[in-house]
Amino acid sequence: MGLTPDQFAECRRRLYARGFPVPDETTGLYDIEAIDRWRKRQRPDLYPEVQPGLPAVEPAPRIDWGERFVEAQKAESMGERFAKAERTLRAKTRSGDDGRV
Repeated sequence: MGLTPDQFAECRRRLYARGFPVPDETTGLYDIEAIDRWRKRQRPDLYPEVQPGLPAVEPAPRIDWGERFVEAQKAESMGERFAKAERTLRAKTRSGDDGRV
């Protein structure tokens, strides 16, 4: 962008207000591709192939790994219950006690 770090620090709040990409929440680093796209959208007269009216690609939903773990534990528990019920049913069928009157 042609700014020194001090110049960027001075005007970054105004840039963010104009939609400038924020740094990554984990690393604090900027996505160069996102900056290039933002920069080109600022000058549609120079970059007509970048149309601001096109919908942006939706980000992938965040995964709650804790919730996924709990779901996996429940599924595993249900699998064990199902297997136990199957074994019980087979044992009853073999013994002739299928529960019918």
